[in-house]
Amino acid sequence: MQDDSNERERSCTQNGPVRICIWCRCLHDRRAECRWTIVPGANLDLPIPGHTIVQTVYGMPTSLKTLKRYRAAHCVGPESDRVWLFHSHIYFDHTAPECVAEARAFMALIQKSYATTDHLEVHSFIPAPAGPHPCGSFEVLFTREIFVDFISWLMFARPERLNILTHPLSRSQVLDHTVRALWLGTSLPIDRAMLESADARLSASEQPEEIIIDRIKKH
Repeated sequence: MQDDSNERERSCTQNGPVRICIWCRCLHDRRAECRWTIVPGANLDLPIPGHTIVQTVYGMPTSLKTLKRYRAAHCVGPESDRVWLFHSHIYFDHTAPECVAEARAFMALIQKSYATTDHLEVHSFIPAPAGPHPCGSFEVLFTREIFVDFISWLMFARPERLNILTHPLSRSQVLDHTVRALWLGTSLPIDRAMLESADARLSASEQPEEIIIDRIKKH
């Protein structure tokens, strides 16, 4: 098969530059909006006649490398702009077998519903209180790219007996699990003292925030 990459490149040039965000896959007209790249190629058809462009890939979306690149690209502006990773903690009554079964089924549904994306990971099922969490739970790690899709899905798919805490991942676990948190269902008490102790240990390590986030992203 003849390589048509040159033709694609000419088409892109003739129609003017197209800027595709390497993080959110959106088109931007101003460089200041985010870091962008122009890549002549194939595999991603954009809604602009004559353009076929591929996204530059920087490893797994939840990797430390991607986290560093995203935060570097958004180093100017409010702290909220630098958030790339989020947790959702799904809580259930671990003393009731029917609730445990329901939570396991919901965990499987999340895995099935988001099996085609690398922007979401489902972590261990813990049928007992652990860490700052007051009851059985499992954790979902996901990126900013699918935040709206996943949270809106949870709003409609969440079983009534399960409660969900969603929060950003930053240097402060206390703030993330409290004033920055979103709840679906009934809010539950989180062990703040344990989170304060964890924050103090990580702060004393004097590690960069990206390393701290990477350490806490999977419990």
